[in-house]
Amino acid sequence: MSATVTPSTVLGTDVTGPVSPRDRAVLAAVAAGRAEVRAGALLIDGRYSADQFALARLARAGLLTPGTARLTATGTRVLQPA
Repeated sequence: MSATVTPSTVLGTDVTGPVSPRDRAVLAAVAAGRAEVRAGALLIDGRYSADQFALARLARAGLLTPGTARLTATGTRVLQPA
């Protein structure tokens, strides 16, 4: 697990703490094209995400484009091995 990358150190935002394994899994699903946004909700493999706040949290951290299931450049960097 690469918990050394945090949104606050990568982005210089007010979001703090390491990228959780759950958030990393969501980012990986987005990168693999397995995620979509429908009516403001995140679906992974056609099912609603159990974490209803993941989309907003990851967008606020600058890892996803707001309102979409697309990684930002920073989100892509977070997924790369350290």
